[in-house]
Amino acid sequence: NRRRLTFSPGYFGRFSWSPRGHLIAFGGRDSAGAHALYVVNPDGSNTTHLTGATGFTSELAWSPDGTRIIFDCVVDAGNADICAIAPDGTNFARLTSDPAWESRGAVAPRDDRLAFLTTQFGPDPEIAVMAFDRTLTRVAAGTAAMAPKWSPDGTRLIFTGAIATGWSGTPC
Repeated sequence: NRRRLTFSPGYFGRFSWSPRGHLIAFGGRDSAGAHALYVVNPDGSNTTHLTGATGFTSELAWSPDGTRIIFDCVVDAGNADICAIAPDGTNFARLTSDPAWESRGAVAPRDDRLAFLTTQFGPDPEIAVMAFDRTLTRVAAGTAAMAPKWSPDGTRLIFTGAIATGWSGTPC
């Protein structure tokens, strides 16, 4: 039952199933060659282009309730941020706006906290957790990190971290 879901020469390297499995979000290039975010039905029908000038730069994730897609974006030239949009293309929101680089948002499974990478605290990316009221908490201060993921109950984060001797391939 193999099906082709995309029909564009653009790069489509990031995919994510919606929590209920009724949509697939993916990144690619639009007709002008800009990075863009799309959703499509699992049977390949109804491809919908979601992002306009904000673009889609790399990572994407669904909120646990399936009402938002969280993705890396560029709203202001040269400023990497995290944005959200509804799967029908409405309710666009810029979740981060600090001049620092911010990327790889992960929504907690049972509430609206967002873990992400940021350079707000120094040159190396660290993990911060932000409630959707914009309250920010620094996680593992001074630890360069990558790839934050929430535990199923939302009480802990796992990530790849750098120890004083360099990057560790072991999750922290």
